[in-house]
Amino acid sequence: MFSYNLWMWQRALDHYAEMDDQARQTVTALLGEQAAAALATPLPVRVRRENNRLVRG
Repeated sequence: MFSYNLWMWQRALDHYAEMDDQARQTVTALLGEQAAAALATPLPVRVRRENNRLVRG
């Protein structure tokens, strides 16, 4: 079973990945280098919703 928290973190990572450079610089300034680095690190496992459940995918 996969965690809702993992799914929500994955959404934040995806949003960060879609930002342009200026937006990423703003996020880095707000969060700091370590938090921004965490947002730039891909997850080893992706999850998706299927029939209202989280599944590996």
